[in-house]
Amino acid sequence: MTSQTFSNYRLYWIDSMVIKSSRTSGLDIKSHVNTHGATKAFVYKGFLGWINKASIYFARMTASSAEDTLNTLPNCKDVSVFDSSLQEDKRGTCDILNGGCGEICVPETTGRRCECDIGLQLQSDQSCDSDALLANFIVMTDYTHGRILQIDLQTGALVKLPLSLKGVLGIVFDKITKTLFYSETSTNTITSTTVHGENRTLFYTTGFAYANSLAIDYSTLNLYYTAEGPLISQSIVGVVHRSKLLHKTLMKNLHKPRDIALYSSKGFLFWTETGNITGIGKANMDGTSNIYIITTSLGWPNGLTIDATANRLYWTDGLKHSIESSDLNGGNRQVLVTDNNAFLSDIVSLGQYLFYTAWNRK
Repeated sequence: MTSQTFSNYRLYWIDSMVIKSSRTSGLDIKSHVNTHGATKAFVYKGFLGWINKASIYFARMTASSAEDTLNTLPNCKDVSVFDSSLQEDKRGTCDILNGGCGEICVPETTGRRCECDIGLQLQSDQSCDSDALLANFIVMTDYTHGRILQIDLQTGALVKLPLSLKGVLGIVFDKITKTLFYSETSTNTITSTTVHGENRTLFYTTGFAYANSLAIDYSTLNLYYTAEGPLISQSIVGVVHRSKLLHKTLMKNLHKPRDIALYSSKGFLFWTETGNITGIGKANMDGTSNIYIITTSLGWPNGLTIDATANRLYWTDGLKHSIESSDLNGGNRQVLVTDNNAFLSDIVSLGQYLFYTAWNRK
């Protein structure tokens, strides 16, 4: 929590239950009152105030403890003070037409500075744009911010695709037709588009379930997916014929199916589950002969990928914070990486490298 008083230009914050302050430069740090566990604090005309559990406390700047208490707000979660004599309505350089910026306008003492969202570049007219990559990239979804990003494999630069989405989750890029497929939890749909955001088409609706992961079978160009529904009977592995849009449920009654990986040349598909049954499964491409090949020493097997050269599976375990590997039958297991405190999510193999994401990392 931070607060600022404009009369003496100081910043106030809570540090280990004590309200402290400094000049706006960060110098002259002072300790004030011990709040004994405050969650929010504010400053007003020489008084400090703070919320602790079900009460609001007040004290003068020079006091060492609370001098007054307001106990009539049992569910108070936040507090703010407005005084027109102290907080005048002064227009800044960003108030009119966003300062002429296409996205983010940052006020400065001499004017303003335009900035862009991650993956976009500032143009000469102060707008924001990006050039979508057509080759040598990783594509990923940003569920929280509703965007799709590319990573240039040569430079590491980020590119934001011109798509504004809600609850975007699964994604796959068809390298043959240059088509991007993504799923959205807000609509339980799978949509196809180009990397430029053109020709956006509703490809398939997954009913009461949302598609967690998508994969392309390059021998047929059919789209495989895992879907998780509110009922176990709605949690499935399915496939959609690309041209005829025919659908088939390959497996159902799964326990929170997460990722899917295809080994088309050998006729196998693999998937992970993170529900009441935690495991990694293997089946024929038509869903038959499905078995669990790994069910022990697993936490949350989230992401799954195949190294076709070495004939090995790789997966992330969000609970164990690790990347593990096995042969195609679940044997010869190895722990490759342990990334402490990282809730590992998706993973992809490319040549001699593995790329992975974590829910709690940027």
